Amino acid sequence: MEDSYVLQLQEPKFREFYLSYSGYAQCGPLHCYGPASRPHYLIHFVVKGKGMYQVSGQKHYLTAG
Repeated sequence: MEDSYVLQLQEPKFREFYLSYSGYAQCGPLHCYGPASRPHYLIHFVVKGKGMYQVSGQKHYLTAG
């Protein structure tokens, strides 16, 4: 089960690049999303633990920091 907090911003200041929302999530073991695609980019910062991100068959291993 995921414990999360999200702050959604309603009015973007720039058309080309803007922050839509910001948040925090603490994911449990074996957490996954998809297969699916998102209409935006996500930037993750791993505070502790480790995981794997996969796109187009290519795996990226993530660790804290």
